[in-house]
Amino acid sequence: MMIILKKFNEKYQQNKQMTNHAIEILCTNEWPGNIRELENTIERLAIMCRDDVITHHYLQASAADQPGLGFALNAQGSLDYAGDLREAVDSLEKEMISAAYKQTGCTRKAGLLLGINQSTVVKKMKKHGLTGTPRSQNG
Repeated sequence: MMIILKKFNEKYQQNKQMTNHAIEILCTNEWPGNIRELENTIERLAIMCRDDVITHHYLQASAADQPGLGFALNAQGSLDYAGDLREAVDSLEKEMISAAYKQTGCTRKAGLLLGINQSTVVKKMKKHGLTGTPRSQNG
């Protein structure tokens, strides 16, 4: 779990940590997809958490704010899978592109940050109705 978070800390040049309780919640959840589902969840948390420490409270608030994400906390504090995969992927894609664009200020750098082409960033911004004045070529 911490190796995955370390990977995203390096990718996004940050120093996020996760509380033991948050790790326990993620570890006790059954990930019906595969390790990519867990990685995507941790990446989303690393991007969207404004604090340096990801707590179980953030997991709960995040799940409540993003029902399309595909997970929610149950009464025992464990994650339950719920939702449509396409909706979850679209929601995560939109959030990641929006966050990368806000962080970098241009589609070219957002593409580099996300590991995709600048033209793909522009297309996906249109798809998701994201606005901004792209400084695509020179930014």
